[in-house]
Amino acid sequence: MLLTKIEVMLAAGLAVPTGLVLAVCAHRLSKKAVARHVLIFLIASLAPLSVFFIFFSLHMSPAEAWHSLILPWKLALAPEVHDFFYFKKMKGIAFLGHNLYQIFLYTGMLAVILAGLLTCNRFLNNQNKNTWKPALILSAMLAGAVLAGFQQIPWRYFLKPLPLLMLLVGVFLIFQLHKNFQPNRRFFRDAGLFVLTVFALALLLKVFFRVVIMHYGFALSVPAALVTVIALTHILPEALQKYWGPQYTYRFTASVLVILYVGAMCFDSYLFFNKKQLAVGKGPDLVYDYHPMSRIEGGKPYVKGMLTKFALEYIEKEIPPDATMTVMPDAVIFNYLSRHRDPARGFLLNPVTWVLFEKDDYLLRLLRNEPPDYIVMVDRSYFEFDLPLFGRDYGVFINRWIQENYSLIKQIGAEPFTVSGFGVQIYRQRGNS
Repeated sequence: MLLTKIEVMLAAGLAVPTGLVLAVCAHRLSKKAVARHVLIFLIASLAPLSVFFIFFSLHMSPAEAWHSLILPWKLALAPEVHDFFYFKKMKGIAFLGHNLYQIFLYTGMLAVILAGLLTCNRFLNNQNKNTWKPALILSAMLAGAVLAGFQQIPWRYFLKPLPLLMLLVGVFLIFQLHKNFQPNRRFFRDAGLFVLTVFALALLLKVFFRVVIMHYGFALSVPAALVTVIALTHILPEALQKYWGPQYTYRFTASVLVILYVGAMCFDSYLFFNKKQLAVGKGPDLVYDYHPMSRIEGGKPYVKGMLTKFALEYIEKEIPPDATMTVMPDAVIFNYLSRHRDPARGFLLNPVTWVLFEKDDYLLRLLRNEPPDYIVMVDRSYFEFDLPLFGRDYGVFINRWIQENYSLIKQIGAEPFTVSGFGVQIYRQRGNS
């Protein structure tokens, strides 16, 4: 899995050597010892790649195995990918002014909240009352205020400042390491936090101006969220304690706010997933989707789950188990749930792969070399890629080849790729009745 997660590998490739350099410099190792450690590091870094190469080579030729390993990197670094509006939107550069406004807006909101907590803490210090009782009372009042306005608080957007926070934490840790650059307990703690901060910041580079904590990109922001929790509940109060005295109340109330935020996001996820009550598939493959009336899209009931269920039931009943089946443009879950082999090797025909893989030519070669017995067309629009509809905006020749060589035997729902609603069409190869 990691070999396909380019962002994680690149971030680790930046963070881990950073830690190695800090450790080597702090211990003031000899050149021979440094060379030995670097060699061990390189061997350890190449070990996973070697293991996967050997594993893949057992199932394909060495050339294909190597191609499988480097393909994700080639695709991720292809300049054509970054021209799509979708990726510009995910990075945040498509609406840069708006995204910068949100970053500074929520940074200011966070600063006001922290300033308020620190002011309360300092006031209690001046009154010699910074104990657990005032901290508990203040936390209860704060929790009550938050819960009272729970529905109005924009929980999903509070992590917009993460890139800015990572830069601030990183700069602070650099100064701390510079002040205490010797192999002791404090150095290793700060060095570990700095490596984690570098890793978190590197992950955010793909979504730097549009950080989200849910949906696309959420995994890229989780390490930075962890560093933020450490910074707010440990690094900041520890740094201020020598100047402003004990930070007991601040730590307590800040921790309560973190717990409330985590609880709010868990509740948000519960509301999202609790609506999924429609069973699709069976046995260990059972998944859940929305009932039609539990979600409304464009003023109409959500029917994708229900129609997918009907289509799978039809495939199980009418298509022989040993028949081959290709699903287009991007719904290979049908192959997995129905256990039908795909001669096209599960190729996902979305606009990105279409551009990167010779447009129509690559998939047409696969289809002509081994035509599947059945082809399933599942509605999917790609307005976010500026090539919305299969057969009209992309894949025109592939669709034409299908219409010339296959006959429609079943339509479930609306006609796919017409923006008239979700639907599935099942085609059978002519002469294969």
